[in-house]
Amino acid sequence: SNHPPGLHGNGKPGNRLEGGNHGNRHPLHGNHYGSRGGFRVSFPLRTNYMFARVRPPVRSPLGAVSVCLWLRPAGAPNLGTPFSYAAPGQPNELVLLAWGGRPLELLVDDQAVALSLSPAPGRWQHLCVTWAASGGTWRSFQDGIPRGRGEGLAPGHPLRPHGVVVLGQEQVR
Repeated sequence: SNHPPGLHGNGKPGNRLEGGNHGNRHPLHGNHYGSRGGFRVSFPLRTNYMFARVRPPVRSPLGAVSVCLWLRPAGAPNLGTPFSYAAPGQPNELVLLAWGGRPLELLVDDQAVALSLSPAPGRWQHLCVTWAASGGTWRSFQDGIPRGRGEGLAPGHPLRPHGVVVLGQEQVR
């Protein structure tokens, strides 16, 4: 199958999946998925212009966040951004960066930490990262196995509200 079992996003009221293919002939596939109103998103090509955007109803600062996703890297040694949350005035509020062949990085408010996550090319893997403003603590998981933890990543900096989540592309504002 092209998608792992259970691949879906949170389709809570107020969230809307927006395709970002800008009129290209290779559409981004975002299908309504499952009984909880989630989405399954496929990127048929590796490009600079395909992404999915969600405007979550975040109206107050977030003191903690968890990001979980299924990822199947192509194996090319290029930079990729599986997850990005940009807030007004800060395009790198929370970003998960994939550097082909190197461990993933977590950025919070432009501060970065290398994670002990190295997804194998061509294979679906489940990745999760948690972060809390209190102490700047973070944890990472790959396929349900704890892979790392730390502190001091943007401590005392709650994530700004009114942001935009982009899947598959770094945000530039």
